[in-house]
Amino acid sequence: MKIHVWDHVLGNRYKRGVSIADNEEIETFCGRLWFDYYKKPLDTLGVDWIKVHTLLRKGFFQADYPDQIPI
Repeated sequence: MKIHVWDHVLGNRYKRGVSIADNEEIETFCGRLWFDYYKKPLDTLGVDWIKVHTLLRKGFFQADYPDQIPI
């Protein structure tokens, strides 16, 4: 199963050099998750898709409860 929103990352999302800044909607979505949900400073997120995806995925799957994000 996959989440449709990640399909909108431009290019091959597993290819090095793909930036979330290449897609304004994805950049906004990732930024809001990082800042509003994970409560992390936006300047620590970065723009490299592989790194952003890894951080968001890690936080999601390591949480015991939605309000306990371990990132």
